[in-house]
Amino acid sequence: MLIDDIATYLAAGGLGAVGVDILKGRMPDQPDNMLVLYPTGGYPPDPVLPDVHLTVQVRVRDKSYSQAHLRIWQAFNLLDRPGNRLVVVDGRKMVVQALQPPFFLEQDGNGRFSFVFNISARTRRD
Repeated sequence: MLIDDIATYLAAGGLGAVGVDILKGRMPDQPDNMLVLYPTGGYPPDPVLPDVHLTVQVRVRDKSYSQAHLRIWQAFNLLDRPGNRLVVVDGRKMVVQALQPPFFLEQDGNGRFSFVFNISARTRRD
């Protein structure tokens, strides 16, 4: 699954551990500091090409505004690499591009700060 491969890639880039502070599809109340990947759909399939064009939201939450800001930009810089958009994880090839730069989303009721950005990924079908 695409978000599994992106989670593995971000963990290899030093942003955390999958299942510990890099999560997929849900943001539980704890831990306070985490990165979450949400599959958000994609674009209509190309009638000629076998690949799909999917989208993923990358969200970071942290008790520290500056740490949340730092971590979201680290994820952004790992995933959005102008001039070298090909990312390969466990045999899956993806052409990844951010749809916008990271932005502040909210401060929740527990004082944690969230930043987010979205990516598109052209890749093989699961």
